[in-house]
Amino acid sequence: QEPPLTVDLADGTPVATAAGRFRNHPNVLALGVNCVPPEIVLPLIGELAHAAPGKAIVVYPNSGEIYRSEDNSWQGTTTPLQCQRAAAEWIAAGANLVGGCCRIGPAQIAAQNPAAARYAWLLLPTPPASRPTSTRRSWGLPTPACPRGRPMLC
Repeated sequence: QEPPLTVDLADGTPVATAAGRFRNHPNVLALGVNCVPPEIVLPLIGELAHAAPGKAIVVYPNSGEIYRSEDNSWQGTTTPLQCQRAAAEWIAAGANLVGGCCRIGPAQIAAQNPAAARYAWLLLPTPPASRPTSTRRSWGLPTPACPRGRPMLC
């Protein structure tokens, strides 16, 4: 059996160590990953959730395609159905904000919507009460009275 996948930052710091630094920070509401291959998103969600429980988790992976400079092309494909299935897995694993980065377009993002709708019971963390309401809204997170308390697609 292989050991669990751990991911390090460019400087060699484990993602869990970096995320853990924000565990009790009152102004950090979410932690996330951007422009990573979709294959490593699930383990990253686990690392972020374990290192900083109670924080929202954001995932914006790239398509996972590989650029070939020899002929200026992309190898691999990412279909909307693949994005829908992946979004469902990520949301079930604890992601609160799901989107996409390089080579993820409107069709793939739209395909993620049914996955998010199935998990409408999930709520984003409520911002600290000590913050003024206008600041809370500027974060783009639902206020406690918001009826949209579900995973967001960005």
